[in-house]
Amino acid sequence: MSNEPAWPPDDVLIELGRIAWAAMELEGLVKSVAQAVVGAGEEVTEADAGKQARAAGTVLDAWPQSEARDAGRRWLIAAQDALLGRHSILHATIVKMAVRTAGGGWEINPALWLHHVPPKGRAHEPVQLVVSELRAMREILVEARQGWTEVIVALSTLREERWAAGQIDRSYLTKRNRYG
Repeated sequence: MSNEPAWPPDDVLIELGRIAWAAMELEGLVKSVAQAVVGAGEEVTEADAGKQARAAGTVLDAWPQSEARDAGRRWLIAAQDALLGRHSILHATIVKMAVRTAGGGWEINPALWLHHVPPKGRAHEPVQLVVSELRAMREILVEARQGWTEVIVALSTLREERWAAGQIDRSYLTKRNRYG
């Protein structure tokens, strides 16, 4: 018996690679948008994208209502949701399910399914390891990128204006408050 895993078809492996690439790009954009809100620093560059998005969202919630703030918040939420979907695929285990046969016995279903433990409060949704399911996830990741340049420019501009007017509360700049 070989130690080599039973690889899925090449088109499935290619789509998994595309998901990983799209997710890496989106994580980088999340970090850039977060830096537009909270500024750059060691704490920013060391934290993962999820923590940065949550921290930036908390800071944005404290800013006065504006179109830039609201657009930034919407973008961060869409990006976080897309990255959670990525998590359900790239951090899953492969499951083979036993099914009943017509004769009343059991056999292993040849279809591969991905199983993951969802974050608290979210429902488990198994994903079948087929190109169409994977492509749908990749498209969500790509769509979540839409508008990132406008969001960064608007948030950076707003942050500079708030800084110049002395309206930025520096208490969020501690590592504990930002990423604790």
